[in-house]
Amino acid sequence: MNVNKKQGKLINDTIDYWKNSAIIDNDTSQKLRDSIKIRPFDWKRLAKYSFWVSIACIIISVSAVLADNILIQLIEKIFTSSSVALCISFLLNDYPLSYTSLPYHASSTAAVISLSNKLLPNNLRFTL
Repeated sequence: MNVNKKQGKLINDTIDYWKNSAIIDNDTSQKLRDSIKIRPFDWKRLAKYSFWVSIACIIISVSAVLADNILIQLIEKIFTSSSVALCISFLLNDYPLSYTSLPYHASSTAAVISLSNKLLPNNLRFTL
């Protein structure tokens, strides 16, 4: 039976307990010990998985560096597209997703709403 080191120690301790308690004799305990094979740690498999993880990290880092310009251009396009998009993005950024985890800043919210009301038509204006 192939077991890892921790399981092998448990089984050997159990065999010792049975032997000391006279549940099994010396021959039986030796047969049980001979039937156990403790498998070593598979360092080759660990090295292989670590290699693949490092390749994935390299690919992610290179793609992040290359995508940096694309993301900057996308953000610039969003912010220069219209005043409405800018106001909405500030409003969404200011309101926390969970009121218990993030603080609420009334002064900055009032400033954003004031700016939004100047830029938006009358039927889309916000009130405090």
